[in-house]
Amino acid sequence: MMKRGLKCFYLLVLVIFSFSVYASIFTSSFTPTSASLCGSNSETLELTASMINNTGAFNYTNVDAVLVLLNSSLSYVTNSTVSLGPINVSSQSSVNPSWTIKCTNQSSIQTSLIYVVYVTNSGNFSSLSHANSTVKIYTSDVKVPSVLNSIPSGSISNSYATLEMTTDENAICKYSTSSGVSYSSMSNKFSSTGNTLHRQTVENLLDGYHNYYVKCSDYS
Repeated sequence: MMKRGLKCFYLLVLVIFSFSVYASIFTSSFTPTSASLCGSNSETLELTASMINNTGAFNYTNVDAVLVLLNSSLSYVTNSTVSLGPINVSSQSSVNPSWTIKCTNQSSIQTSLIYVVYVTNSGNFSSLSHANSTVKIYTSDVKVPSVLNSIPSGSISNSYATLEMTTDENAICKYSTSSGVSYSSMSNKFSSTGNTLHRQTVENLLDGYHNYYVKCSDYS
């Protein structure tokens, strides 16, 4: 009698558990969200981060808030780093850090982002994507723009005219039909302005004399 061998088959099941543990510091408020510095504006600015929450899965024994300046025209008046102490999971910092910065006058207008990086024992976390401030740095130029030439003058045969003028530097130009109106009170800005060439079309002109009083400034 023949004996048959028994073969045993084993089924191996591989199960992989995939998960991640995340960590994060979230800033709910960073003020001001925008500001203007230098030129005719203040040379200093105070920024404050508040409602700083630990939305991750780790307790942080110490958190440092570091203000990041991306433009060399800006510098710190106060220390760039503020210690927040510990922040536990699902908790909010008891410290609302503030910083004071200052600007250096530039030869051209610049715009820069400011944000906070939180340094912890589990890594660094940035507020750039959700809480930042846009700062516009104006020039130190206090010279009043000069008008090099302007047209039209004299008589025209149309019921419309294009006011065109050239200044010796970039400027924002406004106009009024009344004399003695201050620049800040002028509500009519040239439709094309901000550089050295400025244009504005006026329409529905009736027969007679028409005077347009124009003023230009370095700042809008």
